[in-house]
Amino acid sequence: MPANQTDEHARLARHVGFAHNDRSPRCAATCMRPHFTGLWRHRDFAKLWAGQTVSLFGSMLTLIAFPLTALLTLDSTPLEQGFLQAVQAGPVLVTGLFAGVWVDRLRRRPVMIVADLARAALLLSIPAAAFAGKLTMGQLYVVAAAAATFTALFDAAYPAYLPTLVGRENLVEGNAKLSASASVAEMGGFAAAGALVQFLSGPLAILVDAATFVVSALTLGWIRTPEAEPHPRERRKSAISEAAEGISVVWHDPTLRALVACSTTFRLAGGVFAAMYMLFAVRDLGLSPAAAGVIAGCGGLGALIGSMLAGPALRRLGVKATLVIGFAGGGAFQCLVPVAHGTAFQASLFLLTAQVVGDGLMTIAFVNDTSLRQSLVPDRLLGRVSATANVLGVVVMPVGAIAGGIIGQLASPRTALAAAALTFALASLWVVAAPIRSERSEYRL
Repeated sequence: MPANQTDEHARLARHVGFAHNDRSPRCAATCMRPHFTGLWRHRDFAKLWAGQTVSLFGSMLTLIAFPLTALLTLDSTPLEQGFLQAVQAGPVLVTGLFAGVWVDRLRRRPVMIVADLARAALLLSIPAAAFAGKLTMGQLYVVAAAAATFTALFDAAYPAYLPTLVGRENLVEGNAKLSASASVAEMGGFAAAGALVQFLSGPLAILVDAATFVVSALTLGWIRTPEAEPHPRERRKSAISEAAEGISVVWHDPTLRALVACSTTFRLAGGVFAAMYMLFAVRDLGLSPAAAGVIAGCGGLGALIGSMLAGPALRRLGVKATLVIGFAGGGAFQCLVPVAHGTAFQASLFLLTAQVVGDGLMTIAFVNDTSLRQSLVPDRLLGRVSATANVLGVVVMPVGAIAGGIIGQLASPRTALAAAALTFALASLWVVAAPIRSERSEYRL
């Protein structure tokens, strides 16, 4: 890496603790403060945190309820399950990069509120159609695609808004707390989804998710921290030029390029898992939908532990080792899923270990990955860089879903999951080859 680029990385990284330890009395005093003196006292962050915890709980319901609604209500095939994941790609491919441009031109909080309300309205159409006896796979495809468009808008705005709300010096603490609440939501949401689908119906679970998006919009509207004025219109380039600028930032920075490539590879394998996991657990291993949901939710326990260990792991190992061990180790534990066998209890132990340990290690890596990306990118580009990463993920996830559906149809879901688990484990090679600083460092947690 050129010397000037290394210096710039070091300067930016110091905002969130990615540089050498500072052993000054001031730093020592700061590090000795109780944990609750940080963002625990930030009222507007607490509002964002609460709203996103509720919204994430609903989203976890839908992650399970969508495929199970297709499977149990509409008797979908493996290929249809794969296509259900894949249809989310088209609209995002068209609008995803421009979502980043809009986010960087506008205040981020109103964009997030609109995206939440739009997704709530779309999801409400599913239980309405189901109760009328008119639900079809076609409607599931349309709703999934439209909701994905607004999710792309929200996902571009969300990481760009966090530094404005809490400051770059608090990014790691903010990301860790948001990850912890996502983990709790995963535990409750997945378990509740399986039970709701089994004892009530999939559309009812989706109805709950629609309500949680409304809650998220209300809590975002309650925030009072002002946002900076967007760049004046006269300083703007064309939308295509601004979108290309976001791609260029990722491509020309070797650290960002490696981080985005690693997360994109994870999304590729994740597409296979999203399409095949519930099918494999329920049909091949003989688990009930409720049991499969509880096991999937236990990944939240591992992720919760991982979010709490993200800072200590970095202090002990350094950023590069933390990323490599988290991504590689977490991916390796996913290999337990396709080798699951035996009685329902024995198979559950394989899946449970993969969820708890694998998700925990991957969460340690992703908290650090997100914080490093946010610290290296100027605020005016955060929306476009986030959108670039999101679009790449959207491109490869349906590819993985369709590939998983084809492999599952021609061979077996177990074979598809084995290929995905190997891809998870190899994704860390992007980070291994990257020029990421490896000095041990401290977080303000």
